[in-house]
Amino acid sequence: MPEGDRFEKQFRAGWGGAARYIRDGKASIEEIGDKLTKTLTKRLRVCAGVPGLDDMVNVITGPESSSLLDSFDSLDDIVRRHEGNLHSKVAAEVAKSVLVQQTNEAAAWNRALAESF
Repeated sequence: MPEGDRFEKQFRAGWGGAARYIRDGKASIEEIGDKLTKTLTKRLRVCAGVPGLDDMVNVITGPESSSLLDSFDSLDDIVRRHEGNLHSKVAAEVAKSVLVQQTNEAAAWNRALAESF
């Protein structure tokens, strides 16, 4: 079975609900964060952890001066350091989605603030 098929199958089993929250675009960042936290907690219990998770959290919560591309590169580096671990791949993709969402919300806030003056 090609790796992509195995990845898709395991992704749907563990992270599909969280991915739907993000893809639908109807949930707030707080709801998405809550769903991701619950999904991650469950996956940690079932799969005995996510290699590189602490590093990924540091990328997401790191300095705002980091560009989105730099953050994506950092997440990809973390996955490579853990030899492409499946759970690390999934967590990195979710982290990228959260970073994009944060960037979009920050841009909308900045536009609204600029228009108010």
